[in-house]
Parts: sequence; structure tokens; C-alpha cells
Amino acid sequence: MPAVHRSLRECDALIIGTPVYWFGPSAQTKVFLDRWYCLVVPGEKTPDYALKGKRVALAITYGDVDPFTAGAANVYATIRDAATFAGAKIVGVAYGTGAEKGSIAGNQAAMEAAYELGRRLTPA
Repeated sequence: MPAVHRSLRECDALIIGTPVYWFGPSAQTKVFLDRWYCLVVPGEKTPDYALKGKRVALAITYGDVDPFTAGAANVYATIRDAATFAGAKIVGVAYGTGAEKGSIAGNQAAMEAAYELGRRLTPA
């Protein structure tokens, strides 16, 4: 069993962070999402639905000031749809805009949104 599948089965929750690259998630994030497929789609073996009930938080960064024109809404929809299909639950998303390294760390609103998202990710 690949290590990524073992980790997905064992985790309680996921935090997926990605920049927007040409109106979609980064290639690395997309490859990660693609690895979920065999965990949820019937084939020769019965799927185990390893992600069912897992909580998922998203952190999405982009260079534009608007999440829609930047493609962040597309990234959110891609990950939301994959998670929903897999039986996982999106607990929220933190968006941040910035084109320079470290610029989001200086964005107080984005940092507060990320902190609050972390609180929602953990069970009460």
C-alpha cells in the first residue's frame, strides 16, 4: 500500500494548501487528489471509503485581488467536489492574496481567517 494511502486512512483531518496555478490547483495538489480515486471508486475490489467522514480545511493563495478572477473559486470547487465524492466534509477555506514571498504572513485578515479555520478543523 502506498504511504499516501496509509496516511489518508490514518488521519483524522486534512489541511490542503495550494496556490492557484492557471485557474486550478498546483500540479502537486492535483496529483495528491488523483491518488484518492482508488480509495473511493469501485473496481475489481470494493472501495474502502478511507476518506468518509474526514474533515478537510483548505488554504488557497493567489496573485489577484479577487478569488473569482484569480481562479481560487475553481480550485475550491475542484477540491470540494473531490472531497464530497470521497465522503469527506469541507469545514472551510482560508483565502489569501499575495504575489511576493511572505506577503500573506503580513495580511492580518488572512492570518486570522487561517487561525479560525484551524479551530473549525479540530473537534470541540
